[in-house]
Amino acid sequence: MRRPITLWLSFIILSAQAQRPNIATLLSLVDCVDTTCVSQNLRPMNYCLQAGEEEDGWLWFTCGPFDQLAELEGMIILGYTGNAGSNYRKYVILTGDTVFADTLTAELYRLGFTKEQTILRDGHLYGNAAYPSLEVHRSEKRHFNFAFKTAEEPPDPHALPMDSLSCERFEWYHRKAMEKGYDRAEIIPKLLWGFAVVVPTPQLSMYPGKNDGNFVFYYPVTDPKAEFVIKDLFGKEVYRSTTQGARTDLNLSALPHGVYCLTVPSKFGMLSKAFMKN
Repeated sequence: MRRPITLWLSFIILSAQAQRPNIATLLSLVDCVDTTCVSQNLRPMNYCLQAGEEEDGWLWFTCGPFDQLAELEGMIILGYTGNAGSNYRKYVILTGDTVFADTLTAELYRLGFTKEQTILRDGHLYGNAAYPSLEVHRSEKRHFNFAFKTAEEPPDPHALPMDSLSCERFEWYHRKAMEKGYDRAEIIPKLLWGFAVVVPTPQLSMYPGKNDGNFVFYYPVTDPKAEFVIKDLFGKEVYRSTTQGARTDLNLSALPHGVYCLTVPSKFGMLSKAFMKN
């Protein structure tokens, strides 16, 4: 019986090592608020913490030697960002694999997520009524790899024309190729896909503007507009308006000096911020 048991255990181990993270993996991490928790959940999938700092987030790669020069096309990277000063926790899959990116996109729709709005220039926000406290952001980032080639090697059909580079960049790539014993360098455009489950933990900001009576109000939520109110210490409403995006400029010169409370409803709950007008 020992041999069948050994084969069975080997199959389990290999299955765990071959398991790919997906959107469901990210959703299972949303209660993790530190790297220890994330690592404990990813270690059975053969992912180990490899790099990162608090300001920029942390990255997990498949366990084993970490090759910083490895091609992104064959890599699946997991990431986590979240600290006390941020307005969100973010759980991320990064990949340069087009087929895998299509698989993750299909999984989004299968789980009931729908595209709600465009974010930045290269991404979309997906929402799902079954997950009202989070969003999924899908992005496509263009980047470039450079490859060193000998004179005998054929050019990459996707390589950029070298005359599309500035003189400084061309000289730098050419010099690096010569230093390594090659004849030329090629610049190859790439795509990097990012899938992020974002759990907003928004913290309102309110501070005086340049002129007396003016205030700047930051609303770090993806809602395009939201109505907000300002009340005095007795609970009386003294001002009502609508956000102008992430930043809203307010003229509160008509209000007397004192302490006030700004309140704005969002899809993630009621947000409040106390402030003083001098």
